[in-house]
Amino acid sequence: MPIAFDRPGLEQSHARLANYARALLDRCGEYALQIHADEVGPEHLLSTLMEDEACAAHAVTVHAFADPATIAEEARAMSAGILIGGSSAALAFSPHGVRGLKAARSLAVERGDSAVEVVHLLLGSFSALPDDVRAALDAGGWSPQGLEALITRAAAPGVTESGSLFRSFSDDAKRVLSAAAKLA
Repeated sequence: MPIAFDRPGLEQSHARLANYARALLDRCGEYALQIHADEVGPEHLLSTLMEDEACAAHAVTVHAFADPATIAEEARAMSAGILIGGSSAALAFSPHGVRGLKAARSLAVERGDSAVEVVHLLLGSFSALPDDVRAALDAGGWSPQGLEALITRAAAPGVTESGSLFRSFSDDAKRVLSAAAKLA
């Protein structure tokens, strides 16, 4: 998918680039989409440059006795997007995972809760599953109704649909996501 240009003149500037530079920016856009970023930033570009062994920036990095893979991983960890960062890697959520995260936040907003809790994650993840998987879980005895009873209404609502996705997640919910990333 090509990059969508939101400022006048950018598309014409993109068209004037050499084929290699255009392809590089297109790969940056694909990478940004892969990690669910809203925009392409310098970190996406640096990571893409360091992963391309035919790129002059990669060659200069090797010539300077640095490790392009390490630089790419560090840039990836700082990139805009929906990632879980750890000491050994930064992993992107799957599209189903992002749907589950957004469903969890929406559930917390709908109920007027002060934070997205682990129970919201479970219910949101369940709602994001394909129908056949949900049916298999139902047939196995799993019931979302039992979990809904665990949600208590907060005194002061704090979760909103806008802004950073993880800002409204509780520490326990973030720990569960981090543990899931380690398992992945």
